[in-house]
Amino acid sequence: MTPADAEVFELLADWAVTLPVTFLLIRSDERRLRGAELARAWPPSSRDGAILGFFLLAAGFTPLVIAFHWTRTRASLAGFAIGVGLFLLVEALGIGAAWAVECLAV
Repeated sequence: MTPADAEVFELLADWAVTLPVTFLLIRSDERRLRGAELARAWPPSSRDGAILGFFLLAAGFTPLVIAFHWTRTRASLAGFAIGVGLFLLVEALGIGAAWAVECLAV
């Protein structure tokens, strides 16, 4: 395997982790929302469009949608902090997946 091949597989591993986890976190949070928080949430088509739009335009930052979601639905600094924390966690998972592929490629 060439270094270029390994880089492609690292990128795919990152995407294979971050995109589904982003969808799962936002969807599971939406199921728990009530009242005003639910009213501030994106409609399903807008939510999916935001996630896929970030994936297509800024693939490395797809989980940033998580921070936007938590900030938008909670409308507070605590919501922003939770969103940023979850964004960093999902990014770390993606980096870990890419690192695992890199270790296997050696």
